[in-house]
Amino acid sequence: MMSHPSRQGLPETAGGRLPLVEFVEKPGVIDLAWGHPDPDLLAVDELANLAGTTLRRFGPEALTYGAPAGPGPLIEAVVDRLGRTDSRPPRPDEICITGGVSAALEQCAKLLAEPGQVILVEAPTYHFALQILASHPLEICPLPFDSGGLVVETLPDTLARIRASGRKVGFLYTIPNFHNPTGLTLTTERRRALLELAEAEDLLLVEDDVYRELSFDGPAPPSLWSLAPPGRVVRLGSFAKSLAPGLRVGYLTADRPLTRKFSGQPWLHSGGAPSHLPSLLVATCMVEGMYQANVRRLQAAYRQRRAALLESLQAEMPQGTTWTRPAGGYFTWVTLPAGDTRKLLAAVQKAGSGYIPGITFLPRECSEARGPLAEQAPRSFRLAWSRYSPENLRESVRRMGEVLRG
Repeated sequence: MMSHPSRQGLPETAGGRLPLVEFVEKPGVIDLAWGHPDPDLLAVDELANLAGTTLRRFGPEALTYGAPAGPGPLIEAVVDRLGRTDSRPPRPDEICITGGVSAALEQCAKLLAEPGQVILVEAPTYHFALQILASHPLEICPLPFDSGGLVVETLPDTLARIRASGRKVGFLYTIPNFHNPTGLTLTTERRRALLELAEAEDLLLVEDDVYRELSFDGPAPPSLWSLAPPGRVVRLGSFAKSLAPGLRVGYLTADRPLTRKFSGQPWLHSGGAPSHLPSLLVATCMVEGMYQANVRRLQAAYRQRRAALLESLQAEMPQGTTWTRPAGGYFTWVTLPAGDTRKLLAAVQKAGSGYIPGITFLPRECSEARGPLAEQAPRSFRLAWSRYSPENLRESVRRMGEVLRG
C-alpha cells in the first residue's frame, strides 16, 4: 500500500472547498462504475522522489517549452519499452508524445477526418470516445461486436454501403486489447483479417492500446500497429493505467508523415509539447526501473481484484447471468437474463453499489441492434475492478446481487 500526504488543507472559497479530483467518494457507497485506479495503488512516494531526480537531472530544460513531438528521453524510453512489450519497436520518428489517449483521439478526429466523413466504431465501445467523436462534424457508424471482438467479416458490406451513398470513411476506431467496456480481446485470426481488409480497402485504423501493460495471463497480443504496413494504423498509448492518470502523458505511434502531421500543429509550436515536465518524470521512472516494477505491482493487484470480482459474480448474480472473463485491463461486461439495467440502476445505487448501463456504450446512431453485444446492451452493464480492494469488490457485488435477484 502506498502512503499519502495529508489531504487536509485544500483551498477554501466562499462557496466551500474547491474540487480537487473528478471522483468524489460517497460514504458507504462502493460504486463499480468508475474506471479509476485505487488511490492506494498510486506510487505517491516514489513519484515524489523521482520528481526531484528529474528536476536535478534536466535542470531548467525540464521547466521550459518542450519539443513539439515530445522530449527525447521519453521517446527513447518508449522505443525501448515497446521493443519489450510489443512485436516490434517504433523508430523515434514514429512516435509523438501526447497528453493522454483522450487528447490524442481528439487530435485524430481533427487531423485524420474531414467534416461529414464517417467514423466506424465498435458497438459497444468506450463511451467517452463516442463523446469526443460526436463533438466533431462527423457521422458515427457502429459495427457488430461479439465474444471474439470486432466482427470483421461485416466490414466490406458496410464500407460498400457508405461509399455507394457518396460518403467517405475517415477512420475506424478500435480497442483490440482488453476492450472497454467488455474486457474482450480481438482474436488473432480477426487481427489478420482486419489488417488485410484495411490494406485492400485503404482504411485507416486508430487503435486504442491504453491497457497494453495491464495483461494478467501472459504478454498482451501484438498491437495492430506493429503488424501493419506503415501508414495503416495510428496506435494510441498511455501511462494513465500503468503509472498515474494525473500525469496526463501518453504517446502515439504512426508512420513518419502522420507523426509529422501531429507534431506540426501550430498550438504545439506555440506552447511546446503537452505535459513536458510530467513526460520527463515518466522517462526518469522508466530509466530508473521504477516504472517496470510499478507495472508488475499493478498487474498482481488487478489480477487479484479481477478474481475477487468474477468469483463474487458467480456467487451473487441471478441465475442465467453471464459475464466476460478478461485477460487484462479494468472491466468486465455483465449481461442479465432479463431486465433493463437503466431502470434497475437507481435501486442498485440505493443499496450502495453501482455500474454503468450497457446502453451508455452505444452511439446514438445505433438505433437498430448491430451485433450480439449491441443487442444485449439494454440488459447489460460494465463493472470496474480497478478502484476497490477485493473485500470491497465482494461487498459491492453482494449488495448488487441482492437487488438484481429481487
